[in-house]
Amino acid sequence: MYHSLQARLEQYPYSHTQNAASPEWIAEAEQELGYRLPDSYVWWLTHYGSLFFNRQDGVYSLAPPDFREDAIDDLLYNHRLDAEADWIPDGRLYIYRPDEDEGYYWDVSAPVHEPGIAVEYPIMRVDMLDGSEDVYARSFAEFVEQMLTVRGY
Repeated sequence: MYHSLQARLEQYPYSHTQNAASPEWIAEAEQELGYRLPDSYVWWLTHYGSLFFNRQDGVYSLAPPDFREDAIDDLLYNHRLDAEADWIPDGRLYIYRPDEDEGYYWDVSAPVHEPGIAVEYPIMRVDMLDGSEDVYARSFAEFVEQMLTVRGY
């Protein structure tokens, strides 16, 4: 299903398979969030789990539960920080923050709860300086494809 993306990720030097998430970690994350994670993200988590678009900032993944509170690139850790700060509008789940100027988040304003239904949420890009937003990708897989293209992979 994701063969072309997999081939591209295998050529990209900052994508790693040793940090793949277990199905239990994914189930725990979905339970805490209260909705299902996107299918292409779940595929990526179980096959890779680590992806950096620059050498410092990674796409949020799922760290082992015992290390989650120390993992700055953990999806749940960052979601909890956002909830505590109470500045993120409802319906946003950030997936990547490369710097203070921009961020990428899933629009989860209409979350999917039911099993057996295909799940993808659009990924929005927000300019943190002027507040403008636009749809960057229709799925996590498309988000990764576009980020790889920008970097020449």
